[in-house]
Amino acid sequence: MPDRAFRGVVEFAKAEWPGVSQAHIASKLQLKQPQISAYQVQAPKRISWWARLARQVFQLGYAKGQADAAHTLMTALVATFGKIPQADLAKALGVTQPTVSNWMRGAVLPSRRNIERLLDLHVSRLIEPIVEFHKISPVRSGGSWRLVADKTKEGRLRNRLRRNVGIYAFYDSGGRVTYLGKTENDLWNEAKQRLKAFVNRPFYNPGRTQGIRQGDVARFISAYGVRVPAAIHNLEVLMLRAFPNDLANTNIGKFKIGL
Repeated sequence: MPDRAFRGVVEFAKAEWPGVSQAHIASKLQLKQPQISAYQVQAPKRISWWARLARQVFQLGYAKGQADAAHTLMTALVATFGKIPQADLAKALGVTQPTVSNWMRGAVLPSRRNIERLLDLHVSRLIEPIVEFHKISPVRSGGSWRLVADKTKEGRLRNRLRRNVGIYAFYDSGGRVTYLGKTENDLWNEAKQRLKAFVNRPFYNPGRTQGIRQGDVARFISAYGVRVPAAIHNLEVLMLRAFPNDLANTNIGKFKIGL
């Protein structure tokens, strides 16, 4: 029976590390290589020996669990917030680049303190400026609008906004906000469509006149990519509260809880 039990331990090790050598198994179990062969035929019968082996197997499993957790954590951070170069990450956290590499590979789990710092660092990158007070010159084009009259300049702006999600704002020639919006689809398409909308400001629409559109007054645009789409709504609501007088917007939204 003991020899069958030991063979089971060896098979477990082989399953955990496919293609592993007998020398490697011996190292993992803290045994000598000849003992691996000998104990599969006649394993020691002392209870204390099996207790030591059980502790070693437990530690191996615990270490593997930590490694899996590290790999899962780092993969999730990259998928959610984007990849940060390892050298930059190491510098920001005050660790070495090989340490970060070990976290990424799942070789070792970061300490609790480093996990907290990793989360803080990635969350700080939640919002990424794409353009700020970028000059535009909207022109009518058939039934729609173009953001910039010069097609070459418009193409450059399109390449920066396209396939990004987040928040954007239009400003008039005096730098006053004329519109604040969000999108979870495509900032370029959203901004172009918004040029057709009427300006919700008495300054441009005296009385009940509704002839002034965003494309008539917008001269600058700012756009911010938001890496976590679920956060876009609350960020827009926060910004709406910063410009209630400029926007003359009675609906400044409600914060969503539990996103």
